[in-house]
Amino acid sequence: MSDTLYCPLTHRMQYSKTYMSSMKSAHVHSCCELLFMTQGHLAVESNGQKLSFAAPAVLIFNPYNIHYNQSSPNELYERYMIFYDTAPITKYFSSTEARSFFLDSNLITFTLTEEKRDILLSLFRRFGDFKGGSESFDLLTMLILHELFDWHTPDNTFLVTPQIPYIMDVINYMVKNYSFDITLDSIAKEFFISRSKLVSDFKKATGITLNKYLSIIRLHSARSLLLEKHSVAETAQLCGFNSESYFISQFTKEFGITPGALMRKKSNEPDL
Repeated sequence: MSDTLYCPLTHRMQYSKTYMSSMKSAHVHSCCELLFMTQGHLAVESNGQKLSFAAPAVLIFNPYNIHYNQSSPNELYERYMIFYDTAPITKYFSSTEARSFFLDSNLITFTLTEEKRDILLSLFRRFGDFKGGSESFDLLTMLILHELFDWHTPDNTFLVTPQIPYIMDVINYMVKNYSFDITLDSIAKEFFISRSKLVSDFKKATGITLNKYLSIIRLHSARSLLLEKHSVAETAQLCGFNSESYFISQFTKEFGITPGALMRKKSNEPDL
């Protein structure tokens, strides 16, 4: 089993213009998500912290950052989003400072001037006519990141880092081992820490319980596997669920659709 969640959104750009946008449940994926907000306001809850932003702004959510987004009702909200892997950052950024800047935080936010917004708009619009392969997509994405890195200052940039550093090691451990029968007790033993301290520290650092975090990782991985046409039984086993019926109930609770219904819905969609 892979030590990362498959991210079906990688190498894709999405555009949305609406009067309200919200996430009713936790949102997490294994790739980076760059959100470029050109109009409106956005409230974000990420790893236990609540933040608010006004356009124009850029938010970068790094892998496994569980977050909720909510735009203001009755106000036009416009945004572009791109999804990309972390590997190109290591490949195309020679500076250790730049690599650390983009990879060592859970969330990076940039407040933009109107001039910088217009420059980013011109770059993002190139994705609209995008006909290249994944390498061309990565190059354009890295060009955007280079611009952001060159622009960033302490006044226009805010980085959200783990409040308790070792918790990121715990999260990475869960990501690599979620397909196995790991539990709160076994994780505490792995990190030579008491169960009660792990419970307290994890909730303080992320805003949710460790068991909930592990469940979200497993369920979102399961969703990706189902979309790749793995069977329900196989998916449950690969994602660390000992009971298929329990997996189905938890999946339905998280996504509002049964695993079987999701697969049927996907199979009925036309190929693009």
